[in-house]
Amino acid sequence: MKKISTLLLVTYISLFCLGIIDTGRGPSFPYILSEFQMGAKWGSFFFAVTSFAGLLINLSTFIWLPRLGLIKTLRLSLIMISLSSFIVGVSGHLISFDGSLALSALFLGALLLGLGAAGLSISMNLIVPKIVAPAQVRKSLSGLHFFYGLSSLLAPLIMLIMEKGAGGWKNYFILFSIPPLLLYFVGNSNNDSLSDYKKNKIEAPSLSFFKRSIFGFVLACYVASEVLIATRLPLLLQEVHHFSSRDAKFSLTLFFLGLLTGRLLFALISTKINSFKLLFFSLVSTLLIYIPSFHNHPFIFSFSGLSMSFFYPCYISWLNEIFASKSEYMVSITLICVGILLVSMHWSFGIISSIVGLEHAFYLAPALIILALLFLMISKKLSTQVLSL
Repeated sequence: MKKISTLLLVTYISLFCLGIIDTGRGPSFPYILSEFQMGAKWGSFFFAVTSFAGLLINLSTFIWLPRLGLIKTLRLSLIMISLSSFIVGVSGHLISFDGSLALSALFLGALLLGLGAAGLSISMNLIVPKIVAPAQVRKSLSGLHFFYGLSSLLAPLIMLIMEKGAGGWKNYFILFSIPPLLLYFVGNSNNDSLSDYKKNKIEAPSLSFFKRSIFGFVLACYVASEVLIATRLPLLLQEVHHFSSRDAKFSLTLFFLGLLTGRLLFALISTKINSFKLLFFSLVSTLLIYIPSFHNHPFIFSFSGLSMSFFYPCYISWLNEIFASKSEYMVSITLICVGILLVSMHWSFGIISSIVGLEHAFYLAPALIILALLFLMISKKLSTQVLSL
């Protein structure tokens, strides 16, 4: 029991470390564009490289996961995100010495972040359902993602503080390369059920690959929309609507506060509402928040954090409810779809913003939520087919 509690805590803190580094890219993005003298199109590759690296990890899950196991994957991923954060921070200090070397370091850091983030995401979303009781999966996953929400809330605030004489975004990334490295040594769990988690093959459910992918693209569309807001909202507010840096960061902080609050509530409060109804409500309410954000005030985007907060943990829990022992395959497929769509979103956002502007590129956010709703309704019908087998 003690080993399980320790391992659960390690997964929670690991996601916190990832969140601090990953969401730090959003508020630092305008400064990175300015100091590296990049336009929005080239700047989008900073995010796209991370997503592409993550996609490569996700696509090869069925090769490396049965060989490495969950614990080794978790620990190696911590090393990756530690290195990535350190390199991104150092790249900013290299600009005055060698611009091309600094740019190479920046994209190397982005690449390593993608590798580490994908490994962490896969290992944590598979570890938690394995070490808690089935009735506690949704609450435990909400607790897991609460820590990401907490880090997402703190990241812009810490960035804002460090702008005042603490080296700004450069030293931010250097500083937060340390916690994952320390956690690496704590993560050497000997939990019998997981340290030897190795199989010759991850078993697939009896659905066609196309139908399995539909389940995957539900979460992929949601994540792409959330990431778009989390990484581009400060840029939109500053560049298009002329918000000050402080006000733009405050808006992003409100968004992450919503994510944090919703996930905390779902981690602490038990609810008998089924997962599908919660997923449907999350998407519809998010869409209703997006609409006035375009037509009235972009600040309203910030409130979508609350409506989105419980979608990710509820969806992983829903997959476990439907596919049971075969959920490992479905979680892996889902994360592959997430990787594909994140790469596509970052690339298309950069292209669209360079052609018609940032404001019009933001219409990708509601478009992705509409697609997530469509895929969710199809997945609901497919789930009855799976449960009847």
